[in-house]
Amino acid sequence: MFKRSLRHIALTVLCLLLVGTSMVSAAPKLTLKLSHAYAIDGIVDRAMKVFAEQVTKLSGGTITIEIYPGGVLGTWRETLESMEFKAVDMVAESLGTLEPYSKLAGLEGAPYLYKDEAHFYRVWDSDAGQKIVDEIVKQTNRRFLNVMWRGARQLTTVKPVKTFAELKGLKLRVPAEDTYINTWKALGAAPTPMAFSEVYTALQQKVIEGVEQPINVMLEESWMDVCKYLVMTYHAAEPFGIIVWEPTYKALAKNQQEVLSKAAHAATEWMKDTISKEEAAALKVMAQKGVTVIYPDLKPFREAGSKTVLAPEVQKWADYIRSVQ
Repeated sequence: MFKRSLRHIALTVLCLLLVGTSMVSAAPKLTLKLSHAYAIDGIVDRAMKVFAEQVTKLSGGTITIEIYPGGVLGTWRETLESMEFKAVDMVAESLGTLEPYSKLAGLEGAPYLYKDEAHFYRVWDSDAGQKIVDEIVKQTNRRFLNVMWRGARQLTTVKPVKTFAELKGLKLRVPAEDTYINTWKALGAAPTPMAFSEVYTALQQKVIEGVEQPINVMLEESWMDVCKYLVMTYHAAEPFGIIVWEPTYKALAKNQQEVLSKAAHAATEWMKDTISKEEAAALKVMAQKGVTVIYPDLKPFREAGSKTVLAPEVQKWADYIRSVQ
């Protein structure tokens, strides 16, 4: 009798173990598609790989991030729109790309907001920075998982721009965002909205005479093969990060949301450790390519930039950011 009881207990325990194992193996796995328009193995692509690796690690392999680089799924505008149809779950892009859905997101293009990288993070790591992000989520149905510094935006051109006066009439590619267009109009250039993928050919064919982006992007996209001048304008620094479709995010379990948040934070920390080193290396490579680096007097740039026409909600936060010490 005693032996039979022991056998019964043992069989019960074994059954429970088998059922438990079956439940673990049958646990649903989640795959999320992440798109970006930047070069394969460029700094954005590698930051996204850090994010994907951390998601796999932190979720115990139950969440997988599939990365689609180089705009293979479409332009940033196309992929942000396709979120609504669940063709894309995440897009690695900057705050300003959400301007078609929220005027407040145009804050990205407001000129000369940040003194340096440390000032940038003081703003975006603060309660005020979170308030901006939360408001944009409400207006756009798209959530920023993190905000990272990707380097100050500079200007690269096919002809020298040594002074503010020489900027006048320059045919300059800008994102199709009102604030960027208004900024460069205020600075005297001729802003030309254009898709990212069209820039290289447009420079070759002299449809445009320059483009503004962080230094790393300029090098990764091979624009320096055509542009032989780098003008250090330091005119903007976009809040860049991983944008997720809000209904997708809300449908996740709380622990899954935490995984994405922690992984995005890891990507931000990686970027902090990497960006300045790679910018210094990029400048050396540009010198080897025969690029002339120009450091113009920025005072007239700043004065003209202050006259940029901004939406009232953008002007309010731009004034605040400039006041942060």
